[in-house]
Amino acid sequence: LMGREVKVFEALEVAGGMIATAIPAYRVPREALARDIEHIKRAGVEIETGHPIRSLAELDGFDAIFLAVGAQRPVRLGVPGEEAEGVYDALSFLRRAAGGNGEKLSGRVLVIGGGNAAIDSARSALRLGADSVTIVYRRTREEMPAQREEIEDALAEGVEIRFLLSPVEIEADGRVRAVKCVAMELGETDDRGRRRPVPKPGTETSLPADHVVVAVGQRPDLSFVEGDPRVALSHGRLAADPITQRVGDGPVFAGGDAVTGPATIIEAVAAGQRAARAIDLMLGGDGELPADVGLAARRKPEEGQGEGGRRPIACLAAEKRSDGFAEVVQNYSEQEARAEALRCLRCDLEKRS
Repeated sequence: LMGREVKVFEALEVAGGMIATAIPAYRVPREALARDIEHIKRAGVEIETGHPIRSLAELDGFDAIFLAVGAQRPVRLGVPGEEAEGVYDALSFLRRAAGGNGEKLSGRVLVIGGGNAAIDSARSALRLGADSVTIVYRRTREEMPAQREEIEDALAEGVEIRFLLSPVEIEADGRVRAVKCVAMELGETDDRGRRRPVPKPGTETSLPADHVVVAVGQRPDLSFVEGDPRVALSHGRLAADPITQRVGDGPVFAGGDAVTGPATIIEAVAAGQRAARAIDLMLGGDGELPADVGLAARRKPEEGQGEGGRRPIACLAAEKRSDGFAEVVQNYSEQEARAEALRCLRCDLEKRS
């Protein structure tokens, strides 16, 4: 929109990254994503799918490079039995569920982890036909990094969460049959301000499981930038400036999970927008959208705007959600939408005096 010529290289055969291939459709409907991608194409962006980049040298003809490669490698538990049949990492499990191939699960599913990927895996397992789904998390509910509303939805749908438990072994006879866990207690605070979970000796217990999903984190695959002097790394991630998203002193920028670690869609979108402005400035532009694109000029709010709270939006009943991957959050009725539209949702408006 700033007038630059843009090309996207996508390693997979479909555009959209993690949103298209792993985030469940009940959270982001595929038709909504397809519309967004079509808007991007209409704006003039060329998207080439099925084209992984093996080295930044392949992109030497471009004036600027933005790396948005995500966090595609799973973090392993590092316990005995992890290679057993029936044990999946969360990303491959979610991709299989998002593929829509009709594959069903049966029996007991145990999910290990406390982030959004763990919640997504658990809720997807229910929709694939699991008889029961249990999440095992080594801290308490207050420390779970998953979004609060996602936790509430999982519980409403029938997911059980067992807190202060940590796996020490996956018991298997070729195929998984149980996960041995030890009880934990919270000890001293770590460098991120969270109390460290400490195992309690003699508290081992086995939880029966027919399938185990490991959702303890993901990390980026940055093998394609190894040794490139233009790219700085920190703790296995791309070290980008938080304001410009620039990596080092060259024309390379980065954003999303490859910089922050697994986070939200909106954080990745925000990083892309910051980088676009910085790239335009680097190339001699003013870093601003044209006057006829985006928000209108600042103005005073109309009488009545900004008054009243947000209206609650209907959701698909919990007992109906396991029937498929239909979107959980429903639309407003016409009357509700009109009432909601009267509220002030414009951040460009001048504040009332």
